[in-house]
Amino acid sequence: MKNLITILCFLFLTLTSFAQNIETTNCTPISNGHFIEVLTSFKSMPSSSLLESSKIFVERYCMDSDKLGELSSYFHSDQDRIEFLYHAFSHTDNKSSLVNTDFHFEDEALQEVFVAFLSNMHQNISDGLNTTEQEIVEYQKTIKTDEDLGDYDVKVVYVPEYRGRIGYEKPMSSSDFFNVQRAIQLESISSEKVEAFINQVEGKGITVHQLDGILSLYNYENDKMKVFTNAIDKVYDLDNLSLVRNHFVNLFHKKEIDRITHYELDKYMTDQVKNGEHIEFQHY
Repeated sequence: MKNLITILCFLFLTLTSFAQNIETTNCTPISNGHFIEVLTSFKSMPSSSLLESSKIFVERYCMDSDKLGELSSYFHSDQDRIEFLYHAFSHTDNKSSLVNTDFHFEDEALQEVFVAFLSNMHQNISDGLNTTEQEIVEYQKTIKTDEDLGDYDVKVVYVPEYRGRIGYEKPMSSSDFFNVQRAIQLESISSEKVEAFINQVEGKGITVHQLDGILSLYNYENDKMKVFTNAIDKVYDLDNLSLVRNHFVNLFHKKEIDRITHYELDKYMTDQVKNGEHIEFQHY
């Protein structure tokens, strides 16, 4: 119930933003040929990297509703798909045409909510809706939740629903993550691909989700292990670090990862999100 309320609230805020910024997108036109090349690269991209790369792509290039619908079909989960579409709509031209686009969802209930949102968006854009910030605040007050969070401190986290040890204060942005990926992909020598990672993440944080996508760019386990060891002090969500273990087959590497994740993470911890704390997710 809370997740549905959160989605509805976000849809409302997104809707008002669209109504206030109709057809004001600044973007670079993209040819059909270039778009096909991008789709081909996305098709072979690991799911852990696809979401961040897609967000950056729609920020840079003009996307009509058909292209947006085609691109959204490449996601393997509705969670990634909906997060991408929320981000993409504010960067999309001719928003009123989106109502006629077929965005496929595995979850029919989520699809119904999304279709209703598109219909309302189309009607409100036609009516010239101009909602003030105060009206948004008043609308949020009408939303009923299972518990009142007003009496509690809310901790900001950058990984949805994460509770655990925090290492680096904040992960790198989507744009920085894209640049790290590109720097690695431009190198052809394995040792230089490792150096590219080390240089690019200097002074930046990284989530385990981002690290998972980075590790997918390397072919050799020794290189992956070097990236892993150089990333530990930059990881935001430390208690998720063991999830990258599936990139390794070598038993020695697996044991080393287990040793670090079981016994050494406390020395990298700067904060902790406890189970009893109320959290607010923010995009990094």
